[in-house]
Amino acid sequence: MILRKTEDGKNGKSLIFDLPWPPSVNSYYRAIPRGKFATNIISKDGRTYKEKKIPEAMKKGNPKPEGWEGRIRMTVIAFPPDKRRRDLDNIQKPLWDALEEVGVYKDDAQIDDYQVLRGEIVKGGRVMVEVEEVQDYSVIVLEDVISALSSK
Repeated sequence: MILRKTEDGKNGKSLIFDLPWPPSVNSYYRAIPRGKFATNIISKDGRTYKEKKIPEAMKKGNPKPEGWEGRIRMTVIAFPPDKRRRDLDNIQKPLWDALEEVGVYKDDAQIDDYQVLRGEIVKGGRVMVEVEEVQDYSVIVLEDVISALSSK
């Protein structure tokens, strides 16, 4: 665990994980026909990532998950496995679900601030994830942003 100074000078907890490349959200779900409708379920690749690959990676030098219940800021550096074009937002949900599954946080709805950056190509791909518990996180209200912009 890393302790960082937050804007108000208090120490905030931060964990950094080195994890395998997640499946794309495009292959994470699978539709199962149910009469006139279909039900989406997590695909075999998605379940393998969430239930096997991430728990295995957690045993290889990653910090112990803490089951945080507060607000969270997450930064991801995505090191793609090859030169193919990739939309970085397609790795978000599989990664969030996997980190929730292993107990880093209780629910991915706790994530208020998310940033993803593209790293260099790494054989097999990987993601470096920093998860930071943020104390007294105040969400900016859209009206306040509009008000601030219109006053200029």
